[in-house]
Amino acid sequence: MKKFEVQSLKFEAPGAGIIRMLLTAIALIWGSIALSAQPRPALPLIPAAPAVQCRLAGFPCPDAEPGQRIFFTVQEDVFQNDILCVAAGARAKGTIQSIRRTGTTLLLVIEPVTVQTVNGPLVALVSKPVTLELNLSDPEARYCPFSTGLAPVL
Repeated sequence: MKKFEVQSLKFEAPGAGIIRMLLTAIALIWGSIALSAQPRPALPLIPAAPAVQCRLAGFPCPDAEPGQRIFFTVQEDVFQNDILCVAAGARAKGTIQSIRRTGTTLLLVIEPVTVQTVNGPLVALVSKPVTLELNLSDPEARYCPFSTGLAPVL
């Protein structure tokens, strides 16, 4: 017994590949135009920056000048979306914007810069000057609390 094999022959008109490619390109362009006409979803709102309660880690040195670094301590845990991001006792730093001494009073304008997160990296604080008036004769003056916020991350 002999087996017969039949081969199928494909006939394609000359230039059919180019026509198929052009039709595909037209379909893709038409689809992208149709999608671009769709309204885009609104961007999610950025949540407000959580407040960070701080206090000075110590008095600035007597010969402190504007531009020098100053350190703070975070007083309360900071949560964002119910996740602890900055623990109480974390170190924060900033710069002295101006410093003025009058008798036993120290008027200090500072700008918070960064705070250490629970994961270790430093994150930015809201860059807004804070004015502190400290009585140098009062031992509790260095505990002068102030509040700033975490800078929003986009």
